[in-house]
Amino acid sequence: IPTGEYIVGWQEHTYSSSHPGWFQYSGQNVFCLVNVQDFTILGGQSGLNHAILKFEDCMKYGSFDPNTGERYIHNPPLGNWQTDPQYAATVGTMINIQEGMNINILNLELNGNVDNHSIGGNWGIDGAGINLAHDGIQLDRCHFTTVDNVNAHHFGRDGILVLSCTLGLPQTDVLRLKILNSKFEWNSRCGMDWA
Repeated sequence: IPTGEYIVGWQEHTYSSSHPGWFQYSGQNVFCLVNVQDFTILGGQSGLNHAILKFEDCMKYGSFDPNTGERYIHNPPLGNWQTDPQYAATVGTMINIQEGMNINILNLELNGNVDNHSIGGNWGIDGAGINLAHDGIQLDRCHFTTVDNVNAHHFGRDGILVLSCTLGLPQTDVLRLKILNSKFEWNSRCGMDWA
């Protein structure tokens, strides 16, 4: 990716009464790679001359009323959370890699731009606020991965999310993840989450 700033991301209004169970607004992953080997995402050059990927302004994230599109604050007796997909608005993940081997992610600034999104009410059952996709990097069952000179910041959930297993699939034995010279700051849930 040549040096420069790139505005990325888009949402689709996917919920309708003919498609119950779909999210109201679905953010699309920018890079989504499945079963790749020996793959490198290289942003510009090392140092200050790197590529910046920034999510588009004004995307919705959290719970929104499916009828009005307005922010939805759910107030049940046990807490302020919502799990009905028709209320959910996701932004997506900037780099999503599933079942990769020998992956390198180098010289990138990933800006989630959450401060310029329309934030809805809480969504999820874990009490973590909004637990919907709005991540910098998600590595799902990836082996021998290197992340070097990456700054992932201002995401609605995590800067980097590492999954060693996905529900219903076997757990991965060896991940061998190497993170060098990188920062995961100013994210809404975690800088780095390993699950």
